[in-house]
Amino acid sequence: ILRRWTYPEPPAPGERGSCRCRSVTTDDFVALASEVAQRELDRFFEVYVRQAELPRLAVERADSALTLRWDVPAGLPFAMPVDVAIDDEVRRVELPDGHARIAVGPDAAIAIDPNGWVLRSEP
Repeated sequence: ILRRWTYPEPPAPGERGSCRCRSVTTDDFVALASEVAQRELDRFFEVYVRQAELPRLAVERADSALTLRWDVPAGLPFAMPVDVAIDDEVRRVELPDGHARIAVGPDAAIAIDPNGWVLRSEP
């Protein structure tokens, strides 16, 4: 993204020689990020850039189930996946509608986002 941003092809309108100064918007950056990622990132940026409050991951464990739910400002949809370590085996849990429920053993050791990759508010 940064290489494409700095060295656009063809050169961005208004560039002169070695001067790469130009005015852009957040929407311009979101469009480029989505193009490079080859997927829509609007919701990601809506939650992380346009909101002051970070999303919170609510975690509930009952019996043999672990429930994960994103609580996002303004009730925005958020499908950010989260890694979960279950007895030292890390698996990525998809939250397509902002929530997921997975089966876990009653004595299983659980760690949510064990490597600290997801920027989120603590409960």
